[in-house]
Formats: sequence, structure tokens, C-alpha cells
Amino acid sequence: METQVKIAWWSILVALAINCHLGAAQNSVTVLPPSELKVLSAQARFIFISMTPSLTSGVTYKLIFKSVNINVTKTVFDSQSASFLNIAGLCPDVDYRIEAYAILNDVFSSPAIAYATTKPDVPTGPPTNIRVISRGPTVVTIEWNDPLSEDINDRDGIILYHIKLNGSNVGSTSERMFTLTNLQPGRTQHIQIIP
Repeated sequence: METQVKIAWWSILVALAINCHLGAAQNSVTVLPPSELKVLSAQARFIFISMTPSLTSGVTYKLIFKSVNINVTKTVFDSQSASFLNIAGLCPDVDYRIEAYAILNDVFSSPAIAYATTKPDVPTGPPTNIRVISRGPTVVTIEWNDPLSEDINDRDGIILYHIKLNGSNVGSTSERMFTLTNLQPGRTQHIQIIP
């Protein structure tokens, strides 16, 4: 009886050693990262990228978007061998480090790396309290306040205002005041202030 127990115990150790050895052999597979990772477009809340996927069947991908300037990370898993990916749900006006990994049988490649900056978000509301502070026969100076805080879309203030007169761009300013010149006397002028 004792001998059978020793044999059973010994056979379990041999089986474990064989399984561990086979598992180590499977995990020693080298997985190449996706190649030619490129940023094609960056908007306020998404980045459009391209990459050349692996020709090895069964490879999946993991993309990690790490913010360089704030504590934001977004992870995207892609089971397809997609060449073009539109990654949405990102934060506006953020520098991202993009890491793309190929995965085969739970083995990760080294990362392919690219960098991109999302654009600042555009406010959804217009400037408020627009008023004329001075006027002459061919000159008018206007002043305004920022859009309401709930319309600024997580932006840290307004960077620049674009001014249009009768549909044509006439200038930009970072101030909340602008002087329009060379106006035609006696005519109605359509002025737009676009943050």
C-alpha cells in the first residue's frame, strides 16, 4: 500500500513537471508588435490611427492611451486585425502616448509607440452679454463675456475668439473686446463672435 502511494505521489510530480515545461515552451513564443503605427487625425475627443497588423493568425491587439500631462489612461482591446482604428471617448486638449501591443496566447509583444494631442473642445454656447462700448461713423468697439460655464465643455477658459463681419473673417483676439473699422455708415452690420 505504501509503495502505491509513493508511485501516485511521484507520478503527480512528473505530470506537474511536464505541464510546467510545456507551459514555459508555449510562453517563449516571440510576438512582434504591430508595425507602422501612425496617427492620421486627432480631434477634440477622438484619435484616428493606422497600423500594419501581424500576419500571424490568432493575434489580438491592446492599445493603451496614456496622458502625458494629466492622469488619464484609456485601454482599448481589438480582436480584429484592423488597419484603421477610430478611438473615441478621449479627453480634449491632452497629449497622449499611444502604445499598441500584439497578443498571441496571452504573450504580449513589445509596444509600438506613437504620440498625439487631441484638439481643444469648442464651447457649445455663444459668448454672453455682447454690447457696443463705443461707436463712430465707420468704427464700432464691441465687448462680451465668456460663454456660460456649462457651455465651455471642460475647457480651461477660451483661448481665442474669431470675429466675423457679414459672414467674412475680420480678425481674432484673445481678449473679450474687438474694434471693427472701415464700416459703411448707415448700414446694418452682422457681427459674429465665435469662441
